[in-house]
Amino acid sequence: MIVRAFVATLLTVAWAVPVWAATGQDLELVPMGLKVLASLAIVLGLVLFLYAVLKRGNLVPGAKGGEIKVVEIRHLAPKKTLYLVTVKDRTLLIGTTTEHMETLAQWPSQPAEDFAEVLAETEQDKAGEDV
Repeated sequence: MIVRAFVATLLTVAWAVPVWAATGQDLELVPMGLKVLASLAIVLGLVLFLYAVLKRGNLVPGAKGGEIKVVEIRHLAPKKTLYLVTVKDRTLLIGTTTEHMETLAQWPSQPAEDFAEVLAETEQDKAGEDV
């Protein structure tokens, strides 16, 4: 999208220069080129700013106040991640890889705990099941 806008601007300027030259007006190419580049930089800056704001979700109403909340994310290895998620009255520990997702543990929601404590409790529960 940005590349198309840049190419369109260049084509417009390339088309306009011969037209202005045919009218016999004195062309000051350096100041005109700087104005075009400054305008292009402003437009590209605005597009990138809007992209960053929309990606965060700050302009989408209700996106932050939903029922699903990601409490914490831990990256274990490339493309292997743990998510601590609360949904209504449940807290879930979800493990993901490139192939699938799996719920590793779930329990009733409590006041926010340290992720390390939750992970340690889950490991203790798993160790108790193995015995």
